Amino acid sequence: ELSITPTAAPNPFDNEIALNLSAFTNLEEDISLQLFDLTGRVCYSEEHVDSFSPVIPTTDLLPGIYFLRVRVGDIVETIKMVKSK
Repeated sequence: ELSITPTAAPNPFDNEIALNLSAFTNLEEDISLQLFDLTGRVCYSEEHVDSFSPVIPTTDLLPGIYFLRVRVGDIVETIKMVKSK
């Protein structure tokens, strides 16, 4: 089974999150991203990501803890992210 290890930086973040999905460029699976706050509200969502280095804008988010969910096909990985200011 594929082990997903996407990287998201910086963490803590300020105005944007850069996600590196270069390990998945050879896959034919759909990639989707979702960023949730602690209440479970979706703050950002993107389906069928075409770029393998997407940047998520986070300027409008309040400081706090967020969870970035990366789905590649049937495999899901969640990364805890912190917005500093």
